[in-house]
Amino acid sequence: TPVDLLRNVHDVGTGTGILAIAAMRLGAKNLLASDIDEDAVLATIENAQINKVSFTTLKGSVLKDHEMACGGFTTVIANILAVVLRKIMPDLSKVTKPGGRLILSGLLNEEEQEIIDLAVEQGLSFVESSQQSDWSCVVMEKKK
Repeated sequence: TPVDLLRNVHDVGTGTGILAIAAMRLGAKNLLASDIDEDAVLATIENAQINKVSFTTLKGSVLKDHEMACGGFTTVIANILAVVLRKIMPDLSKVTKPGGRLILSGLLNEEEQEIIDLAVEQGLSFVESSQQSDWSCVVMEKKK
């Protein structure tokens, strides 16, 4: 059976919470937003209230402890520069549920293939990518 991609969503490096808010508007059932920056966490909480959506927001990077409680995230979103993705790719893969998706954006076009290769090394497979100006977004799937 196909994975319900909106069952458990983790927005890693949420910033202002825009992607988390969008995911909730698209029907996410359970959503965790996290950021290592306390100001970003506060901004996300405030923006969620303004947009009348509710989800858990915590300070931290990839929250593996929370992943264990929910059995893995069906979608993991990370709008983070490649320099950071290189460091956290193993954790991003680990928290993505088999059959789930990892959506990576904030990549420069010339960094796209390197990030895809890193994700493949961690047990993910390439689904698609798109580019806008100098930026790229990559969608990967965790092997079942």
